[in-house]
Amino acid sequence: MSRAERIYAALPVPVQNAACTFEGFRRSRQRFTRHFHARLTEWERTLDADIHVLHGIQRKRLDRLIEHARAHVPHYRDLPPPMQGRDDRDAIARTLARIEPLEKATYRDAPESFLARNLSPRTLIRGKTSGTTGTALPLWWTREALAEEFASFWRGRRSYGAQLGDANLTFNGQIIVPHSQQKPPFWRRNHWNRQTLFSLYHASPRNLPAYVDAIHSLPARYVQGYPSAMHLVATAMLEAGRPLPPDRLVACFTSSESLLAFQRDTIERAFGAPVHDRYGVSEFCVSMTQCRAERLHVDMEYGIVEVEVEEETDEWVRGPLLVTGLANDATPLIRYRIGDI
Repeated sequence: MSRAERIYAALPVPVQNAACTFEGFRRSRQRFTRHFHARLTEWERTLDADIHVLHGIQRKRLDRLIEHARAHVPHYRDLPPPMQGRDDRDAIARTLARIEPLEKATYRDAPESFLARNLSPRTLIRGKTSGTTGTALPLWWTREALAEEFASFWRGRRSYGAQLGDANLTFNGQIIVPHSQQKPPFWRRNHWNRQTLFSLYHASPRNLPAYVDAIHSLPARYVQGYPSAMHLVATAMLEAGRPLPPDRLVACFTSSESLLAFQRDTIERAFGAPVHDRYGVSEFCVSMTQCRAERLHVDMEYGIVEVEVEEETDEWVRGPLLVTGLANDATPLIRYRIGDI
C-alpha cells in the first residue's frame, strides 16, 4: 500500500468522500474539455450518418495520422504514405494492407519508439494497461485523445437519455473503502459528479443487504460498472425481492469485461432498465457501443477495426481484431493486434 493509500484509509468517511469528490473534479477537468464537447456535438450529428460519409471521415483522419506518424514517430519512420483514389473505403483498405500488423510484444519491447517526438512529454497523460492478459504496458495519451475516448461513449449514453451530471451508481474496481472496514457504508460519494462508488471488495453475502438498501435509497439516473459486479448485486436484489421500479433508471452501462447473456437478463430485471454495453481498451484505439437491438457498432469516427478472418460464413466472419486508433497522436497504434476475437 502506498503512503497516499495509507493516509486515505485512515481518514474519516466524510473526509474520504471529500477526497473522492476532489478526484472527480480533477478527472472531469481532464476529460470534459472544450475538445470533448466539440467532438461530442460533431459525432452526435454523424451517429446515423451514411456509411460513405463515415468512410470519408475515417480516411481523412487515417491519412493525417499516417503523415504525423511518418514525420514524428521513430517506429513508423518507414511507413508507406496513404494510398490515393476516389473511393474512400478502397483507399483505406489499400493503405492498411501495406502496413504490417503491430504486435503487443513489439510495443512492449520499445514503447518509447512509438512516442511522437514533436510532443512534449510534460503535455501528455501517462497511463498503463490493466495487465490482466500479461505485463502491463506503459501508455501515453494526448489530452485530445482522452477527450475523444469519453466523447465516444457519452454519445452512446446520451442516446439512452443519460446526461453529464446525472446522479449515478458505479460498480468498478477502484479501492475506495479500506479493506479493514467491517460495517456500512461500503460506498463513497463523489459529489462533483453526483456519483456513488461501491466497493467490490466488500460485496460479501453478509454485506450485500446493505448494498441493496443503498441502491434503493441513493439518487441515481443510471448505473455503470463491471458486468460481474453489477450481476452480483442484481442477484442479491432479486433474491431479496427488491428490484428497482422500471421507471427509476434510464439505463445500465457495462464495460471492461465480456457481458454474458445471463448477466444482462439479471441486471435488467433487477435494475428495471436496459443494459447498454461498450467495448473499449486502455490503449484508446477502438470503441464499440451497443444499439437498442443489442448489437455492438464500431464508432468509426474514433477508430478502424479489421478482422483477420479465421472462420467465415455467408452471415459473419470470426477472427482476431486489428485496430487502428485515430485519436491519439502521442503513441499512434496502427493495425494493432489487440488480443481480442
